[in-house]
Amino acid sequence: MKYGAFFAVALLISGVILGGCMGLPSGTKSNDIVIGVLVPLTGDWSSKGQNFNAAIALAAEDTNANLASTGSVKKIRLLVEDTGTDPAVAAEKIKKLQQEGVRIVVGPATSAEIASVKDWADQHGVIIIGYGSTSPALSVAGDNVFRLVPDDTRQGEAMAGYLNRSGIRVIIPVARNDSWGKGLLNATKTRFEQNGGIVTNGYLFEPGTRDFSPVLANLSPLVTEAQQMYGNKSVGVYAIGFDEVVPLLSGAANYPPLATVPWFGSDGAAKTDAITKNTSAARFAEITGFYSPVYGEEEESGGFPDVKQRIRAMTGAEPDPYSLAAYDATAIAARSLLNSEDASYDQLKKAVELTAGYYYGVTGWTKFVGSGDRAYAVYGFWAVKNGNGTPGWVQVARFQSDPGQQGSFT
Repeated sequence: MKYGAFFAVALLISGVILGGCMGLPSGTKSNDIVIGVLVPLTGDWSSKGQNFNAAIALAAEDTNANLASTGSVKKIRLLVEDTGTDPAVAAEKIKKLQQEGVRIVVGPATSAEIASVKDWADQHGVIIIGYGSTSPALSVAGDNVFRLVPDDTRQGEAMAGYLNRSGIRVIIPVARNDSWGKGLLNATKTRFEQNGGIVTNGYLFEPGTRDFSPVLANLSPLVTEAQQMYGNKSVGVYAIGFDEVVPLLSGAANYPPLATVPWFGSDGAAKTDAITKNTSAARFAEITGFYSPVYGEEEESGGFPDVKQRIRAMTGAEPDPYSLAAYDATAIAARSLLNSEDASYDQLKKAVELTAGYYYGVTGWTKFVGSGDRAYAVYGFWAVKNGNGTPGWVQVARFQSDPGQQGSFT
C-alpha cells in the first residue's frame, strides 16, 4: 500500500473516531455503539460460521482498542444472533435486533437470507452490510443493502473463463435451489454460452439436502452420454452449494463414471474444511479437481493486524476471504456509526458509502459501485490436493475483474 494513501486513510479513521467522541455531554446517552450481527453458526453454512463470528468479534475488539487509545469513552458492542442459515430465522432475528436499537446489521451471510430481510429492513430504517452474499438479484441501486463482495456476474465471468482455459465445452450443473444458486448458475451460463460453451439441463436441489442418491443415479448416465457426444475431455460437472457439497461429493464416489470428468465448484464450498475433513469427499475432490473460485483479497494489506492468524487461533480453521470481508464489514459499520451516531437513515447510508470509499481494510480497498456491491474483484481458484497424506486446498489460478473491464487471469 502506498504511504500517501495509508496516511489519507489514517486521517479519515482519526476523524471518524474524534467525530464519534465530540459533542456528547456526560450522562446524556449510552457510551455503547451497538451493531447487530447475523451469522450462520448452525445450518448449511455453519462450517464457515465460526470464522465469520470470530472475524466480526476481532473487528469490534480492534476498534475498541483504537478508541481507548485516543481516550474515548465510546465502545462498540455486538449483538450476535445465529440464523441457522435459514431465511425465515434471519427475518425474525433482524426484527429482534431492531427492537434492541440496532441501526446497522453485519450480515446475514447468504443471499437467500438477505433477500428475506431486505424489504423489512428498508421499511424500518435498518442498514445491512453483507460479507458473503453475492446474488446478482440483490444488486439494487439505492436500497439498504451494501455488500463487501462483488455480485456473481463477476464470479460467472471468472468461472466461464476457467472452464474455457480447461478445455471444457459442456457442463452439467447441480445447483442449490435458492436465489444465490440459481443466480450464480445463470451468471456462469450466460458468460459460458457467450464463449461458445453448452450448459445442459441439470439438477436443482433443495437447501439442506443430504441424500443425493436420486440426483447422482441420473447424473451418471448423463455424464456418459455427454462424453460420447462431445468427447471425454470436454465435459465437466458444475456443483453449486454450501455444506451440501460434502454428501454430494462423497456420494458421487459410488458412481465410477462421475470420476472420469473434472468437477467445478463455487465460492460456497471453496476452501471449506468440511470437504477436506471428510475422507470420501476429499478423495473424490482430489481425483476430479473440484476447481472452485472464491472472492479473494486484492493484496496483502500492511499496517493492519494479522487477522488471519488471530481467527485461526480462535477457531482452529483456515479463514477464507469472506471471513476477512466480515472483519471489514464490521469495521466500516463501526466507523460509520461513530461518525454519524445521531444521523438520519439516509445520512447513515451515505456515511457507510463514504467510509467504504476511503477505507483500506484487510481485504484491500472497499469502494462500492452504484449498486452498493464491492467495486474490485479478485477470484482465486482452489483445488483439493493431497500433500504428505493430508488433503488440503491449493490455489491453482487467479482472476482479476475490475468494473467496466474484461477480466483476465494473472
